[in-house]
Amino acid sequence: MKKITNTTPKTYKGFTLVELIVVITILVILGTIGFVQLGSFAGGARDSSRVSDLTNISKGLDITMIKTGAYPNPDNSFTVTCSGGALWTQWTIGDSIVSLLGAGGVKLSKKPTDPLFSAKEYTYSKLTYGNIYELKVDWEGDSVVSHTPSNSSLTINISSI
Repeated sequence: MKKITNTTPKTYKGFTLVELIVVITILVILGTIGFVQLGSFAGGARDSSRVSDLTNISKGLDITMIKTGAYPNPDNSFTVTCSGGALWTQWTIGDSIVSLLGAGGVKLSKKPTDPLFSAKEYTYSKLTYGNIYELKVDWEGDSVVSHTPSNSSLTINISSI
C-alpha cells in the first residue's frame, strides 16, 4: 500500500517582523506630525486668552481713568528715570489694580496671569506725566504683544524678540 504524503507547503498565518516594524514606524511618524500640529492650536488658544485679558484690563483702566482722572500705579512698581526726572512707573497688574478695576465695574474672576505660566503676571507701565499706559504679555512663538491705547481703541503691536 502506498503512503500518501501531503506535498502542499505549510502556510503560516501572521506578519513577519519586517512588516511589523514598517507599520509601527509609519504610525510613529503620523503620530508625531499630529502631535506637533495640535501643539500649535494650543498656543493659539492661549494667545486668544491673552488678547481677551488685555482687552478686559484696558477697559477697566479706561473706566478708572474716567472716574479718578488718572491711571492707577502698578503694584510694587519701580520708577524709570532719565537725567533725574521720572519717566514712567512699571511692574505688574496685581491685586490692588484688580480691586480698582472691580470697583470701576470690570469684574475679573481672578487676577489675570499668563495662561501658560500662571505665576507670571502681565506687565503694566504708566507714564508719570500724562495719561498713557502700556500692557505687555509674552506672545507664543518668541514674539511680544504690547497693547497701547490710542483714542480708546484697542491696538495690538506684534514684534519679534
